[in-house]
Amino acid sequence: DPSLLLIAGLISAVAATVHGTVGFGYGLLAVPTCALLHPDLAPSPQILVAVPLALIMVLREGRFADRREIGLLILGGGPGALLGIALVKVASERGVQLTMAATILLGVVLMASGRRVPRTPRTIVGTGVASGAMMLIGSIGGPPVALLYRDATGPTLRGTLALYFLIGDVVAIGLRWGTGEMGWPDVVAALWLLPGLLLGLWLARFLIPRVEGEPLRRAVLALATGAALMLAWRAW
Repeated sequence: DPSLLLIAGLISAVAATVHGTVGFGYGLLAVPTCALLHPDLAPSPQILVAVPLALIMVLREGRFADRREIGLLILGGGPGALLGIALVKVASERGVQLTMAATILLGVVLMASGRRVPRTPRTIVGTGVASGAMMLIGSIGGPPVALLYRDATGPTLRGTLALYFLIGDVVAIGLRWGTGEMGWPDVVAALWLLPGLLLGLWLARFLIPRVEGEPLRRAVLALATGAALMLAWRAW
């Protein structure tokens, strides 16, 4: 239905505006809302367009990312994905999603209280594990990384997340395509989302100067809280 695809494109524009400004949030906003329109509109089309989204942001601010820290995140992400697979097999989906929601909310409370988590190899790898598990279980891997980098500058936060997402999305596409969970109809749907995504990234350029510093940190906490509440809502 062209009207549904048009609405999905508008949703893509809003989600990309938030993502381009804060550094994450596209999947958090676009996947559940597009799924309400039609099950075939999520999550594979969003994963496909997430690659050009991340690539554009890498070209824009990827130079501010720490390659060593990206490597540590990926080092944790692999075992995290395996952990996610194990959790899905041994625990109920409801229990896993409630646990993830509680974990994110705990992180939000700690960060909001002013407590700063130092970025050490141990905390970065641990964050990668949490992100990898959550990405596999709930398609939401951004909040743990964003919370760890909450006190970083805007370019560092967005550049780090973009490079991390770019690698993760390419791997996710390969896995989904190889297992038959993604196909050419998803590519067609993704093409309808792409113009809105590009519009959202263009609009984000005007919002970025307004959210640097404390507003950016508040936005990270707000989006992370939203992710936790969405997971809890799914579980119930």
